[in-house]
Amino acid sequence: MDGNYQMIKFNNIEDWFNKIQPEIKKSKSVDIDLDYFLKRNKDPLCFVKKGIVMLNELVVLCKKKGIIEDYMPSIIIPLKCIKASNIAVFNSNNFDLVNEIDSMSPGDICLINRDENKYYVMLEEYKYPLKIELPIKLNKNCKIYYHCFRNEEELKHNWEFYRYISIKHYTDRLIN
Repeated sequence: MDGNYQMIKFNNIEDWFNKIQPEIKKSKSVDIDLDYFLKRNKDPLCFVKKGIVMLNELVVLCKKKGIIEDYMPSIIIPLKCIKASNIAVFNSNNFDLVNEIDSMSPGDICLINRDENKYYVMLEEYKYPLKIELPIKLNKNCKIYYHCFRNEEELKHNWEFYRYISIKHYTDRLIN
C-alpha cells in the first residue's frame, strides 16, 4: 500500500483514513510507513511515540466509523535482525526498546482486515507477549507482542530472522 502514496505527507491519521476508504470498502488490509506523518529526528523513540498516539486515534476512529469488529488497528515497530541461533535467547526482563529499534525503518501503522489472518502463509514465526514500559499510554485492549519471523525464501536459505514489536487492538468481544 505504501507505494501508492508517493511520499504524500498526511497531517493526521484521519486524513490517511479518508484516503484509504476505497481499500476498506474492498475489505483489504492497509498500512503506511510512519514516514508519511513525520520526519525522523535524533530521538530513537520518535516513531514509537507518534505511532502509539496514531494507534490510539485510529482505534477511536474505527469505533466511530463502526468498523472495529472487522479491522484491527495496529502498529509495527521494526527491531534489529538476529541470527537463528539467537532466537531462544530472548529475555523480556532485559528488553531495552531504545537499543533494539531498527533506526533505518520507521515502522508502520496498519488497519488489518481480521478475516485475512485466517489464511495460510508459509513462514516461521515466534511470537511472545511483551510487558514493557512505553513512552505513551496505550488505548484499552491494546496488547504488545514481540515477533521473530522469516518467510519461505528465508527459511530455505537459513537466513536471519526479522524482528518487530506489534501493538494490536482487540475488541471487547475478543478479550472478554
